[in-house]
Amino acid sequence: MHDLGTYMRGAIADYAARLRSYAEAGGVRGIPFLIDIHGTGGGSAENFPIGVSQLMESYAGRPGMISGADFYLGDLTLGNVTDLYLVNAFMDAVNDSDQPLTALEFDAGHADYGDDLSNETGRGAVGLKTRLCVAQGAKMINYYLFAGGFNPKLDKPVGDGNDRIGITGERHGFAAPVDPEGRPGVSFAPTKETAQAVRGLAAALAPMRAEYDDVMLGFVPDHYLTEYRPPDSAAVQALVDDVTGTRGFGPRGALSRAMLLGGFRYRSVNLQAGDLDPAEQPVLALATGQYLARVVQERLVRYLRAGGQLLLSGQVPDKDMTGASCAVLRDALGLTPGKTLTDANQFWLSATAHGWAAPRAEIRVPKAQLCSASRGQTVLREVSTGDGCGFDIPVGKGRAVVITTAYRCDLDFWLSAFKVLGAAPAITHSSTDAGVFMLTTKDEHGGRLLHAFNVTSGYAQSCTVSEKGKALFGGERLHLEGASAAMLPLGLVAGGLRIAYATAEITGIADGEVTFRALGGEAAVAVDGRARCEGAKSSYEGGRTILRVRRGEFTVRKG
Repeated sequence: MHDLGTYMRGAIADYAARLRSYAEAGGVRGIPFLIDIHGTGGGSAENFPIGVSQLMESYAGRPGMISGADFYLGDLTLGNVTDLYLVNAFMDAVNDSDQPLTALEFDAGHADYGDDLSNETGRGAVGLKTRLCVAQGAKMINYYLFAGGFNPKLDKPVGDGNDRIGITGERHGFAAPVDPEGRPGVSFAPTKETAQAVRGLAAALAPMRAEYDDVMLGFVPDHYLTEYRPPDSAAVQALVDDVTGTRGFGPRGALSRAMLLGGFRYRSVNLQAGDLDPAEQPVLALATGQYLARVVQERLVRYLRAGGQLLLSGQVPDKDMTGASCAVLRDALGLTPGKTLTDANQFWLSATAHGWAAPRAEIRVPKAQLCSASRGQTVLREVSTGDGCGFDIPVGKGRAVVITTAYRCDLDFWLSAFKVLGAAPAITHSSTDAGVFMLTTKDEHGGRLLHAFNVTSGYAQSCTVSEKGKALFGGERLHLEGASAAMLPLGLVAGGLRIAYATAEITGIADGEVTFRALGGEAAVAVDGRARCEGAKSSYEGGRTILRVRRGEFTVRKG
């Protein structure tokens, strides 16, 4: 399975290169060639990195080639927001520096793909997904399918049941923002609003790059090399079952979700691409199971001994990707494995917290690999045996927190684990309900946009925001409706004004003026120097104009 998957990576890359050579021979030159990465279904992108693993050799390290996502996720919610985040993060981990994130097949529309009124995404779906891609640095988004149409009859019938160029019947694109007859559908207005919001900030967004905290999530492409499987192979099935339960996201999706909803602006690193430098990648999180390649295990040990900080979630590896015994990482951690327990047959498997993880209530867990540690601290124990399933272990100059149970997405627990490794989110907010998170992008002059998200379903939230303990937006509160997001300026130069902050979103930029859309209630805009806005309450403090406006849309002018 592994050898065939590796071979097919090369075969696909050769095929794509040959197609490109045909195009160039025909005179198509000076434009990027695009590789469309597939892999979502049923509102989930857990399997999307299979496409990255399968196709990466066709574009990574190849000038003039750009990859793009092909995803269908429906509504963006607490349950799947990290799916899209990891689609972009794992693609970025493989891309070269001159290969920006793109979405080549972005699921516009309201998702009633069968035209039978069996499905409909919410009004905020296209906006949230677009804005998350933009916040992570996407530079091109292709809404597909934007307009429906008609499938003509084939010139020569083929006897396939409809003899048309498409298999959906006479019409196609039922769920598109524009239906087959050219009429605006229910998703047209929110799609238009989203496109206008991004276009209003296009000049600011274009040169910006995403900012990140000093935390990275490990990506192991070979954990997704599972698309080709020999039939009736128990050894292959054991490997597939192991890696698909933990890869990328962590058991129960808790690791990746806790990192995002806990406030980390994190990127991903391809662990098969080379050694890690603790100075550049101070803290690494990795979800793994029983199988991990020897070269990657050895790389992690070197990283730890050189001072790296590792959070490992899942089973401690003891095999390489061929199934051969390999416990390099486990031995360096000083862990001796015991039983692996599950909550089957009315056995209510539970874990208790100790050390820095305490005090915390005992909780149910579906699975736990019990281990004993030769050094360090045990922070989680299985109730019936008292054996450890969570550890804090010094390794050389570094440190590892190893969680060998499928612990739930308890944000405080995971943030505590990162804290002992020396990592904390730089940007925090006052909301106590999960679902709000903040990302930032920055230009070369220091101008920034804070991308604020609320992925709860209909629950509005209001909060203040801080960066490294210092209040942002002058301590003003941000109002975010449920299933909504906003791009808010911080020290951004636009239209000749330097906007220190605004609790409203920019919708237009012209010479000497900037137009805003309020998020709800009173908006506050702070401009360095003199500025004015019709109907606003204005004050001038310390060389800065503070404007307070109670209108849905308004324009701030220089002078």
